[in-house]
Amino acid sequence: MENSKFSSITFFYPSKIVGGAEFLFLRLANYLSDDLSISVNYVDYEDGFVAGEVKKNNLKINLIPFKVVTKLTLPQNTVMIAPISSSVDILNYCKGDCNLFFWSIHPMGLKNALTPFKKYSFKSFAWSDFANDIDFMIDKNALVFMDGANLSTQRDIFNFKNTPQNYLPIICLGKKDYLKCEIPTNTIHLGTLGRLSSEKVNPLINVIEHCNAFLDRYPTETIKFHIIGEGEAKHKIDQLALHPNLELLHLGTIIGDELNEYMVNNIHVMFAMGTSTLESASLKIPTILVDLSYTYMPIDNKFRWLYEAANYSVGDVYDVKNRYLHDFEEIIAKIKDHSILKEGDSCYRYFMENHSIENVSRQLLQEVNLSSFTLQDLKDTRFSRFRIISFLRKINKFRKL
Repeated sequence: MENSKFSSITFFYPSKIVGGAEFLFLRLANYLSDDLSISVNYVDYEDGFVAGEVKKNNLKINLIPFKVVTKLTLPQNTVMIAPISSSVDILNYCKGDCNLFFWSIHPMGLKNALTPFKKYSFKSFAWSDFANDIDFMIDKNALVFMDGANLSTQRDIFNFKNTPQNYLPIICLGKKDYLKCEIPTNTIHLGTLGRLSSEKVNPLINVIEHCNAFLDRYPTETIKFHIIGEGEAKHKIDQLALHPNLELLHLGTIIGDELNEYMVNNIHVMFAMGTSTLESASLKIPTILVDLSYTYMPIDNKFRWLYEAANYSVGDVYDVKNRYLHDFEEIIAKIKDHSILKEGDSCYRYFMENHSIENVSRQLLQEVNLSSFTLQDLKDTRFSRFRIISFLRKINKFRKL
């Protein structure tokens, strides 16, 4: 890489599901290798999602197969990019002399990754036990946060002190061929995009309950709610009582051109978080940024447009203290009076200014080149105490397949 101390970049995110993080790393890897001619490796399962996309599209990315029972020998003089939640897996499965660069892309990612070890660990631990290790990573320019919500939430959990100089926002690709136009219909079409996981299903339930309440007040209106995505918490949606004029359309997983065309042609307003907000905003679809929550959310909340986010946020943790400006009825009124496309334009401008792949990739390369944190440094942190437990759990899971 030009003006870099590393000869290649290696992404570590083995996964078999279709999600925002998988698309984030795939798109960055492809852009760096194809548009910027950088040598890029990607660690994934042989039948993983990214591996399948690389093979299908003949991308210029060197795949490194991830196997539960085998250590990975990393290329010489590479820098590995991974979510901080993957730190224990990297300790278990990687060997070699490489630098590490962690990107926090989920405010609860690290805590969720470490939580199972509380049950199996021989020695109890507190979240603050990892404060010095996180501070050390930041000192070594090896940890950045995608937005303010990631930083503040994890500082509250782990009680670390340091603050990186910059946020590194996530990206999405611009899609000029699919830009939003008005949908000629009297029915209100709302949508959501993303995995139906535990933290995302509660905000979706919240929006659906807002739909029920709206239709109770205005029984001559009809709403179709387009749910794009699958996940382990889908059953909670299936159990909801719905107003007779509310129809939920479960569409499963849609990707690529089919997804773009569907959203542009069928959805007035998207309710989402994470990468999904950028997917819709990049199409000029008016996009509401919802909070994540692992518990029920009462419907006394209001909403915010994506362009009203602070510190690059694509989803804050729900708190009753969060004060947003727009109630549900106001959003629907914009659909009815045909002013909603102006919100889509504002979301699109915000996306282009803050989350375009060109700008973020440039910043990523600058940040990565500053890292002086090595695999050996990671072995010296408290994360290494879980290596054996993590490995045994994965072996046990592997044997059951």
